[in-house]
Amino acid sequence: MSATGERGATLIEMLVVFAILALTAAIAAPAMDRALGRGGLAAAEAKLGADLRLLRGEALRRGVPEVLTPGGTAYDAGGRRRDLGRGITMAGPAIAFFPDGSGSGGTVTLSRGGQSVAVAVDGATGAVLP
Repeated sequence: MSATGERGATLIEMLVVFAILALTAAIAAPAMDRALGRGGLAAAEAKLGADLRLLRGEALRRGVPEVLTPGGTAYDAGGRRRDLGRGITMAGPAIAFFPDGSGSGGTVTLSRGGQSVAVAVDGATGAVLP
C-alpha cells in the first residue's frame, strides 16, 4: 500500500514481474523440449517392443511366421501399419518370428534429433531386448 492509501502494483513492478517470467520461460523452454522429445522416443520404443512381442505370440498361436517390416517413419507389424510419432525414424532389418518361438534376430534403431534407442530381438529365443 502506498503512502496515499492506494492499493495495486505500479507499471514498473508489473514490467519487472513480466521480465522475470520471460527470462524463466527462456531458460526452461529448451529443457522442456528435450524432455518431451525423450518422452516421445520412449513411447515409440515401448510401442515397438509391445508389437514385437505380440507378433511373436501370434506366430506361436497361429503356427505361421509373422514379420515386422521397418518403413522410415512407420512400420508394418503383421499387416498393421503403425506410425512412430512426429519426427521419429526407424532403421534396421525386417524381423521375422517363427512358429517355434524363435526369430530372425536383429536390432532396430529409433531416432529423433540427436537421440536414438535400440530394440533388439534374439534370434535363438525370439526374446525382445529393449
